[in-house]
Amino acid sequence: MREQAGLFGQGLGREQWMAPVFEETVLTNIIYTFGWLAGIALLVVIGLFIFRTATIGFRTRDQYGQFVVASIATIFAVQLALNILEISGFVSLIAFSLPFIGFGGVGFILNMAMVGLVMSVYRRRKLSIQGEVSR
Repeated sequence: MREQAGLFGQGLGREQWMAPVFEETVLTNIIYTFGWLAGIALLVVIGLFIFRTATIGFRTRDQYGQFVVASIATIFAVQLALNILEISGFVSLIAFSLPFIGFGGVGFILNMAMVGLVMSVYRRRKLSIQGEVSR
């Protein structure tokens, strides 16, 4: 009989480790090892990051920058939602990893590139389309 994760998890030193961890099921392993509090805290931090990314898009004056940041926030939100649906069993495993938590691969590099784009748009958020600085 498999032990349940509990509020604080089973810890790192347990002999009954979960099945091999795939990139799609890393949240399940985090919840099993560190508990539901850590899993929920991780999801809240990622959700706040997505919210902050969306607010950067709303504060940008350039319409192209708004579309870029809105698209990136949507991509992160879809990754998060699909990963939660995958580990819940509502959707079959379709290789969507949790943003920034996966252990390498092209997805992690693309996530970092998208963060770089958001930072670039944020840096130039007060520029209008003609290049004038708004005060």
